[in-house]
Amino acid sequence: MSTDIPSIVGIAVLLWHGLQQSALYSLAASLLKIYTVVVCIDVILLLLLHDVQSSLQKQRFGGRRPLIPLAKFLKRWEAIKARLESGNPSYYKAAILEADALADEMLGEIGYEGGNIGERLGLIMPGQILSAERLQEAHKIRNRIIHDREFSLSREEADELLAFYESFFKELELM
Repeated sequence: MSTDIPSIVGIAVLLWHGLQQSALYSLAASLLKIYTVVVCIDVILLLLLHDVQSSLQKQRFGGRRPLIPLAKFLKRWEAIKARLESGNPSYYKAAILEADALADEMLGEIGYEGGNIGERLGLIMPGQILSAERLQEAHKIRNRIIHDREFSLSREEADELLAFYESFFKELELM
């Protein structure tokens, strides 16, 4: 009983052509095409409805990007920085307090929950906001300003602290 390979291949080809001509094959192929189209539409709708851009920002920052208009933010930031030009140490403290309040507002805008900036800073996971450690340092100084009436702040220290806040705002792409 000797069989040759060309005859086996010929039989297989005949069976394949016969299968392709059957109604069952046509039905299965049609259903598979419909299923593929439905899956593609589902994927597109999921991407659109899930707001991919917001998800990417949440992964990067731990939340969404602040919705404050850039011009409004820059106006507030310039007003804070202008306090340093006064030469008055009380204004330096006010600038730090306002910068801290602005940072607190931005943390809330990007989705960090909490009653104050201290609680929000505690929710930042390592690597989400690279400037978080510097922001915590600046917030500690802000707390000293609030709780210690005798606390003094030089112009250089105020400049350095505002640079901490500025690095946070730059990271949020507000500057």
